[in-house]
Amino acid sequence: MVSNAFHSYRVNIPNQFQLVEVECFEVVTDIVAYRFIVLYRPPEFNAIGRDYAKRLCDCMHYLCDTQKSVIIAGDLNLPHIDWFAGTAPNDSIHSEFLDCCEDYGFSQYVNVPTRDSHILDLVLCNNPYLINSVDVVEPFSNSDHSMVNFELVLNSANCVGSARPPVYDYANADFDAISYALMSHPFNSSPPTGSADDAWSDFINPVYKIIQDFVPLKQYIPKSKPAVSKKYLKHITRAIRKKAALWRSYRRNKTLANKVAYSRQVCKSLVFEYDRSKELKVINKSNVGAFYRFVYKRLSTPSGVGPLKSFRTGPIVTEDPSKATMLNDYFSSVFNVDDGILPCFRGRVLR
Repeated sequence: MVSNAFHSYRVNIPNQFQLVEVECFEVVTDIVAYRFIVLYRPPEFNAIGRDYAKRLCDCMHYLCDTQKSVIIAGDLNLPHIDWFAGTAPNDSIHSEFLDCCEDYGFSQYVNVPTRDSHILDLVLCNNPYLINSVDVVEPFSNSDHSMVNFELVLNSANCVGSARPPVYDYANADFDAISYALMSHPFNSSPPTGSADDAWSDFINPVYKIIQDFVPLKQYIPKSKPAVSKKYLKHITRAIRKKAALWRSYRRNKTLANKVAYSRQVCKSLVFEYDRSKELKVINKSNVGAFYRFVYKRLSTPSGVGPLKSFRTGPIVTEDPSKATMLNDYFSSVFNVDDGILPCFRGRVLR
């Protein structure tokens, strides 16, 4: 799942890798695209496991053969790879995957065990400037693996050619000079002449000149909207905090008692019942407008139309004018050409 705030599309995987549990997608920015690969390898270390590892590495060779930055994440169940020393047992499973990572220059960033004392869940990247931070936190739901949060630096604001042009700083304009200049506007001494377009040009061009002379420029800094956290009732908030405290206790001291105390917390059921009651309230209202507003909040796409691809082999289009042109060309291609013949309709107005 990829947030609608990003432009993304799924990368098709050949049928020869259909037995491998893998998904691939790309996130497109205004300058470059980043490829994400999500993998899973079942904990098999027999002949079946060796065959799966061979297919998995072949799939990685196919997906990683690109000039784009690649991020790989997933549960690989490879506990015997020493990522710090870069060594692994020569069993055609651990060694096969490690060799594949070294061939494409991947670095592994999870350095804390994610299940018991093993690092099974991995985050790999072939671009050392993308990974900002990696944290191993409490498991999601009732999973027996810890969850891995990692941040990426995908912001292209510092890239060459991506800076926004400066804007006028009206707050610091010289309003006295502007007032004096507007008093000398040609419209104050003579009425407009010519067509409407000529009159508009005669009016607006001096105004543009005044703005350019007396309003300074400043660098545009977009205002980011603060993240809105979901609000729950007080007893649910207390349960969420208690769950986090139990998880920290278990991380510090992995005893059976701490594990049982964490697994018995009821935070998940409380959140489920809260969301269920809100949905039932919307249904019981029998208000179509309220229902669609409830659904729209979960389906709205603030980013508008996502990236488009021209046919099967064409380039990826991300600019709005180019996307509009592509859609217009497609829609016009399926329309009927006007033959210029107007049908004859009988008059329907009584006279």
